Amino acid sequence: MTYEVKSPILGFENITKVVLQPIDEAFYKLDALDGNMQLILINPYTILKEYNFTIPTALQLMLEIEEGKDKVEVYCVLVVQSPIEESQVSLLSPIVINPNKNYIAQVPLSIKDYPNFGVTKPIKEFLPKELLESLQ
Repeated sequence: MTYEVKSPILGFENITKVVLQPIDEAFYKLDALDGNMQLILINPYTILKEYNFTIPTALQLMLEIEEGKDKVEVYCVLVVQSPIEESQVSLLSPIVINPNKNYIAQVPLSIKDYPNFGVTKPIKEFLPKELLESLQ
């Protein structure tokens, strides 16, 4: 699916159009259509069920989110490492999509408001012990 970037993706401020492609039920690939950018994203709810934050009003307006009507999608940037369990997830800068409007924006959050998120966290902190053992 193709989306219009309504608020810049950090480090890629000139990107205005992106395409999101699923890799599997947890991982996605985000590619720029008008620049050189490719990010791996993760659905944060697959690793942290209680992940929750407030989308600032200004970004709700940019994304044209109508409360009670639009169901947004949320993804987090994953910095892939080897081995995979060392990959870092950025919970403080989620990417929010309004699929009804085909709009996307990154939502920078304050660590003061969300101290449990950390700047980045290793994905292994969220994986079940059995899965971690099978990866070794």
